[in-house]
Amino acid sequence: MRTVLLLIAFLFTHDFCKAQYVRFIDRYDLEVEDTTQADFTYFELIREFGQAVKIERFGKDSVKVSESTTLFDSLGNVKGLRIRELFESGKTEFVYSEDKHKREIEKIRYYESGDVKSQKFYQDGQLVNEAYFDKEGQSISYLESREATPSGGHEGWTNYMIKNLSYPQAARSARAVGTVIVICLVDKEGNVKDPQVINKGECHPSLEKEAIMLIEKYPDRFTPALEDGEVVESFFRFPVRFKLS
Repeated sequence: MRTVLLLIAFLFTHDFCKAQYVRFIDRYDLEVEDTTQADFTYFELIREFGQAVKIERFGKDSVKVSESTTLFDSLGNVKGLRIRELFESGKTEFVYSEDKHKREIEKIRYYESGDVKSQKFYQDGQLVNEAYFDKEGQSISYLESREATPSGGHEGWTNYMIKNLSYPQAARSARAVGTVIVICLVDKEGNVKDPQVINKGECHPSLEKEAIMLIEKYPDRFTPALEDGEVVESFFRFPVRFKLS
């Protein structure tokens, strides 16, 4: 399979570190600015090397879970990106490589043994080549991947919102409108957990509260996500629009 021709040698040179700092992140990749007020899931060590930025992400137990390197041009535009996600053992689970100039993306997923599980190549956003392998290294036809979906699909979710969403009186009195964006975790059993507003402060507080209540009251389970044939936890993100007639 064709590989993405990033400047990998440059990405991994040990150039002089221009800047280094630590950032705290929650499970939804949102920055936690004050860890005394909000809990964090990961912390990141961010280092700048010339026109490259390397980010290493660690769990609270200080075990590395991923690393990424981004290469910029002289104008600050992203030229290339490489992300490596790790198993708990420290072995590589997934590699994402992107060449912005050539508009090429390659995704490689591994078994914990180190053998390749799947390999996909994209050109101009279109999948042009893919290969799948079993744990013995034998080529197989396909490993299904899908996003988590609500019961009844997106139509079912829309119907649920129409039937259950109400306009808070406080927001109505204030003539407040807007779109609340909520993100939640869908576990491997399809349970919906920990909904959070990711554009907090942009809408009336009562609208944010109503949007959270909407997901907390959802009575059904989702169909969980699949990643190359394996059930995985995933995030479900959706907008809740409030508009006065």
